[in-house]
Amino acid sequence: SGDTLIFRGEVVDQEGAPLADVLLDMWQADAAGEYSFINPTLPDYLFRGKIRTDENGRFTLRTIVPAPYEIPKNGPTGALLAAAGWHAWRPAHLHWIIAKEGYES
Repeated sequence: SGDTLIFRGEVVDQEGAPLADVLLDMWQADAAGEYSFINPTLPDYLFRGKIRTDENGRFTLRTIVPAPYEIPKNGPTGALLAAAGWHAWRPAHLHWIIAKEGYES
């Protein structure tokens, strides 16, 4: 559970023309900052999904507001951040892979 997030957008080409039938592959953390497939107590594919743009290149995604989270400090990414003197917190965010035949992802 968590606060509802409605995310709307439009995918366009280099000239600004809408692109229909674009595959949008999205994943995010839950309201506690946890990801499915990383936290074994969460259901598989929780807050992960694929949608396509409509004929006008538009899409709407309904989800929850993801939480910020801290990158584990005991792994290689945590060690790199510590060596650089950077904090390990990631702001709340959505991950996207956008794919359409004839275009680079």
